Amino acid sequence: MLLALTAEQRTLGQTTINRFNCEDPFSLCTERQYNRSFDPDYKGRYIGHDEPALLFYSNVNGSGNHNVYNLVLPTDPPTFPTDASPKGTGGPTIWNFQLHPAFWFGMALCDTESSPLFSHKCVPDSDDNIFDNGDPDSPRYIGRHPGTAFLELQFYSPGWVTGFTPSQYVAALHINSLSIKAAGPKGPIANNLDCQNKVGLETTSFAFLTLDGKSQAPGGPLNSDPNRFAVLPGETFLMNPGDSLRVTIRDTEDGLLTMVEDLTTGQTGFMTASVANGFAQIVFNPHAKTCSSRPYAYHPMYATSNEHTRVPWAAHTFNVG
Repeated sequence: MLLALTAEQRTLGQTTINRFNCEDPFSLCTERQYNRSFDPDYKGRYIGHDEPALLFYSNVNGSGNHNVYNLVLPTDPPTFPTDASPKGTGGPTIWNFQLHPAFWFGMALCDTESSPLFSHKCVPDSDDNIFDNGDPDSPRYIGRHPGTAFLELQFYSPGWVTGFTPSQYVAALHINSLSIKAAGPKGPIANNLDCQNKVGLETTSFAFLTLDGKSQAPGGPLNSDPNRFAVLPGETFLMNPGDSLRVTIRDTEDGLLTMVEDLTTGQTGFMTASVANGFAQIVFNPHAKTCSSRPYAYHPMYATSNEHTRVPWAAHTFNVG
């Protein structure tokens, strides 16, 4: 991931802004603006990143909003990546954080302030939210899709670039939404400039899983409390490489629950995307001068998971995976 430092003008619908070449300013980015490199050696060539995924399909009711996984956390070599082979042969070792920033489990969620913003209604846990017809005249035209967010229950390996922890895994309830109206009078319309500068167009609600299920800081996108990304002893749920886990993702009355049971240590971490934990949605108001958010409990969008249950704006268009 590289941060591009060259500013340029970007026009999206009715909004013109100064932006870095990264999609989101002031952060590590996965893509350069327009997926083009501005480095002299690669000028004009496409660059990007891979996100391989396994999709889960089932027409059984509940398969789209209640999932359980069993896994064993990957381990790392005994020597650090900067250390040469003890025998003086070969190169340095490769750790998991060098291969991927995180691995995650996903699910489509309702967000009434997220793209495509045809309406501000979304009834959770229902396949009535399926709109995937390509015909603009169809009542199920994909452009009429309810506003959608996407869960990534992310696992960060030891030694990662953020320095969360040098020897243990942490997990976070991470939700992305998109502040773009897909079909304005002159094309797509982006949210206001203040929101773009503060949280970007692809916004993030975020909270680490904790031992008591209470967020260390409000999980909404506008929150800047440093405890949001801090590992706090006795609060943050930590796991060891090689531990056996049972992961549960399901809906509750208060919001989406993510729970990880460490079958090796006996500890459990969990987090609910609830108003009580400070989760919020960015209000879509392209003409506002100040970015604002609204308390919001995120819930699963669909009842099942198949080729029709989609996140229409995301690179990954599936529901569960």
